[in-house]
Amino acid sequence: NDYNYSNWGLKLIPFFTIASLIVFVLASLAGLFFTYRRANLAGQKIWSPISKRVVGNGFLAMLAGAFFCLALMTRFSFDLIFPTSLVFYGLACVNASKYTVNDILYLGICEIVLGIIGLFTTEYGIEIWAIGFGVLHIAYGILLYKKYESSPTEA
Repeated sequence: NDYNYSNWGLKLIPFFTIASLIVFVLASLAGLFFTYRRANLAGQKIWSPISKRVVGNGFLAMLAGAFFCLALMTRFSFDLIFPTSLVFYGLACVNASKYTVNDILYLGICEIVLGIIGLFTTEYGIEIWAIGFGVLHIAYGILLYKKYESSPTEA
């Protein structure tokens, strides 16, 4: 088994690096946009003590996860990077959920569970990673939008 390639023939290091950066940038921009919009509508500042706690508590787990994944990469354990990133991201969500909507806790738990499943089914690493960072985010985005953002008059 050549760990330089996925089931789909993708080179793992460039794919993981580029995909991770794209997902991180898009998720960060979307988060900033919706946070700014919500704060603006409520007449609040975007950078409040609570938002600092959310970022601080989530960032620590993601930073630890990034270094852990980097260590896995240097040891050529590419098959563990995808599920590990899900686990650490889930931990970041769980940690940050103490200061934001409770639904983020459930997203974090789902990411952790999916990551743990991925640790034991590494041959489906990219697929599980796509489910965690793609499908779960889209589903939670729709759920949170319907729950907190959409008005009852919208059809």
